[in-house]
Amino acid sequence: MIKDSDFTIMESDSEEFFAFKLNTGEYEGVIFRFGKVSGKESKIVTRQDPADAKIDFEYVALVPNEKNTLEELDKDEKFGIIAGQILKHVLETSIADLVDSAPVNNKQGLILPNGLQQ
Repeated sequence: MIKDSDFTIMESDSEEFFAFKLNTGEYEGVIFRFGKVSGKESKIVTRQDPADAKIDFEYVALVPNEKNTLEELDKDEKFGIIAGQILKHVLETSIADLVDSAPVNNKQGLILPNGLQQ
């Protein structure tokens, strides 16, 4: 399970993207970023049954560590799984923060921003 301490989110001064630096494990020191990220689902996904929600994503390694080259990282299935776990963690944490910070309406529950509804 990925924790906040397993990675650091880094902002680029020269580009319009965020990069992720791994702080633990065999990929410690590796920096990568996500490319295209898209979601798809085969049916309506509920909080109780999120199993059908799928995320497709691309990533590119930017800085290798002593154990791996950039080319190896871009083809490494295990590294791709870790990147996916980080993406999932960031999305889940962001959604939880959004829900936790939403004002409460006693009659209808949460009032979500931008016209979103429960």
